[in-house]
Amino acid sequence: MTTQDVCPVTEPAIFINPNRISCLRASTVKTLAYGSIRPKVQIAACSAIRAGYNKRAEAGGEDAFKRCFALRSPQQLSFAEATKQAQALLAMAMGL
Repeated sequence: MTTQDVCPVTEPAIFINPNRISCLRASTVKTLAYGSIRPKVQIAACSAIRAGYNKRAEAGGEDAFKRCFALRSPQQLSFAEATKQAQALLAMAMGL
């Protein structure tokens, strides 16, 4: 399981971003299923980074946000719930 929704996939994998869970099939790198996260994984520090880039009209805000989110999200209580939801979604997509 990863917190990024774009990366090389070598086996069925789950990706969690702040608002969505995606399950991908490795052999075709196609989305098998996706769903919303309840509650959303929100990290104020990461949102502030993105807002700062946007305010300065600089490129790279989304990349900076993703790096921050990948680093900090596993420490959030909402991420644990998102992980459970993602595992259930993957099991459903794989027919388990």
